[in-house]
Amino acid sequence: MADLVRFEVQPDLKDLQDLQKAVNRVINETGRSLSDSITFAAVKVAQSGRSASKLGKRKRKIIDNPEFKQARGSFAWARKQKREGKAIPAEAQMALNELNNITPFLILRLTQAEELKIPSWGKDDSRRVIENHTPGSVGGRGLAKATWNIMAAKMASSRGRGIGTITGSNYRVSKYQEKYGAEAGAVVARLVNRLSYSEKAYPGITSAAVRRGTAALNRQMDRRIKKSVQKANKGNL
Repeated sequence: MADLVRFEVQPDLKDLQDLQKAVNRVINETGRSLSDSITFAAVKVAQSGRSASKLGKRKRKIIDNPEFKQARGSFAWARKQKREGKAIPAEAQMALNELNNITPFLILRLTQAEELKIPSWGKDDSRRVIENHTPGSVGGRGLAKATWNIMAAKMASSRGRGIGTITGSNYRVSKYQEKYGAEAGAVVARLVNRLSYSEKAYPGITSAAVRRGTAALNRQMDRRIKKSVQKANKGNL
């Protein structure tokens, strides 16, 4: 494909080919410039990514701490002896003291770098609550949706001109003309969503965004044709 929309996580090749066909359709049926048609397609894809990024749960998942369960099982005999007023070895007493520092639960929290396991003493831990994302904040519920929305807006702002590259903490969008290699001369729009957990939180979201964006482009072209036919028929009455 000579002119295309590119992504940080590459979707299925067929999905990209279908998107390219939709771009060609926009060019042929609307007379838009190549650059604007590519921009139009990239915006539709980003908007579809926004729709696919459904708001997550309001609370983080919490699991049993396997280390806690193992330690309790290993020294159950020592606790029993202490309850009965019997002496236990010093090593066993040290192990029981250590057990007091091991929490029974772990809160799972997704971050850019890794999945954190936060020690917790109870399932009602306030740290499980995920606050809604607000502009300027690092994370929060709805961050993925907000990031795709910003990408769509930044790409839309490039209509009629080249924008080079616009970079935010969680994204990068750019539009340029390829200068080297087999694709020299191609107009390229690039969408980079830097939220590393996106594909884990929303499996296949990149390919889904491409497919839905392509479908949205084709629907818009279909509506355009339908409207033109209706107008023509009305003029012939």
